[in-house]
Amino acid sequence: MDAMEIVSITGALFLLLIYLANLAEALESRVLKNTLTATFIIYTLILIFIAKFRIETLFLILSILVVVNRQFFEVICRVFKMNLQWKFLHKLFLGMSFYVLLNPIFFIAHGGKLMIILGIFGLLKESAIQLTMAFYSFIGIGLGTRRRFKECIERLDLKKPDLYYVFIGVVLVCMIDFVVWNVPYILSELFFKPEVSHTAVNYTSTESYYVREVVETIKQHTPSLFERVALCVIVGVGEELLFRGALQPRFGNLWTSLLFASMHYQYLSVITLIDVFLISYALGIIKNRSNTSTTILIHTIYDLLTLI
Repeated sequence: MDAMEIVSITGALFLLLIYLANLAEALESRVLKNTLTATFIIYTLILIFIAKFRIETLFLILSILVVVNRQFFEVICRVFKMNLQWKFLHKLFLGMSFYVLLNPIFFIAHGGKLMIILGIFGLLKESAIQLTMAFYSFIGIGLGTRRRFKECIERLDLKKPDLYYVFIGVVLVCMIDFVVWNVPYILSELFFKPEVSHTAVNYTSTESYYVREVVETIKQHTPSLFERVALCVIVGVGEELLFRGALQPRFGNLWTSLLFASMHYQYLSVITLIDVFLISYALGIIKNRSNTSTTILIHTIYDLLTLI
């Protein structure tokens, strides 16, 4: 079984588990809750066996620990300032979240290459991915099991965007982006020896090349302004619904930003990982002061500025 097959199976299984977990909570079925918990643990143990005790094994073990060990669960919640309680849904979903943190490790361990999702039918592919994220968001908070659609809209904090925070947010994320990519050059000139400085600059240039390659490929496959706007809206809505709307109110800003950054390692860039984490954290702060609709608009505008 190759890496992509594992990812596909895990994604499908977790979507089913998320829906059934909400159903079990709504029905207050102890039998179903225990069955789903056992399924998650057994599946994770199988992956640990397949991993053959490589570095990803540690995260898989941690994902089980938060489900079965209350003390460890509470330590994680306290350290990352999560709004979670020791109950079935929260334990299971936190356990699942460790799988997202595996993304960078998974790419490295399995020889991941620069991943550019867009292709001949790029917009359709990206739409499917982002619609899946939106679907996860609604199913994860209990659509059709514990909440009605209107209640889900309220839980996801979808309201009229705050234009003041939209402006502040766009300026802030652009500043973060600029600073993160230029700090290595500045530090190398001020503090490093010439040979170290040369290495740092080369490393930054290589990672910048990866990112530019992705951006240029996206531009090639979305030649019209309409396609680029559509792509940015789709990505902004999908990602913000999942991370800022569904996850952050429970997982907190720090853990959510770690998950968000981990989901973007396909650029094969550590600097991008740091950049995305800081941007996500800034969006999380703005979300706490406004709403999810505001961060959707910020995210969309930032992506569009990148593609112009």
